[in-house]
Amino acid sequence: MRIDSAVFEYGKANYLEACKIPTKSMEPAVLNGDRILVAKTAYNRMAPKKGDIIVFVYPDDRSKRFIKRVEALPGDAITLADGTRQKVPHGSIYVIGDNRENSIDSRQFGFVPLKDVIGKARVVYYSSGESGIRWGRIGTSLS
Repeated sequence: MRIDSAVFEYGKANYLEACKIPTKSMEPAVLNGDRILVAKTAYNRMAPKKGDIIVFVYPDDRSKRFIKRVEALPGDAITLADGTRQKVPHGSIYVIGDNRENSIDSRQFGFVPLKDVIGKARVVYYSSGESGIRWGRIGTSLS
């Protein structure tokens, strides 16, 4: 392995990761076709906050990564679809997509363990859609 690729791999594993967004579940904040940078060290010293856009390991298929907004923190009460209230357990968060009608999120798969949070979505570094490159989205802050 060359030294420059070793440095790149170390940075990707520990600091910053690029992700391509393949769905509309976070629109309008994050669009299908956006490419974003995820800060993997964002939560080393502090926990996620309500409203943060995060990337995490999908609980039902650990080979996938999902992007959602933090809706509730440990100890917060949430109202489930059947009207019952439940507290978010210690060490977990509740996440929801901004495009609620088109999102698989905690309403389907439940709470996300904090240990499965990969990082905080920070910026759109590239974006394209059916009409081509969306120049106005490049550099859009997500935090």
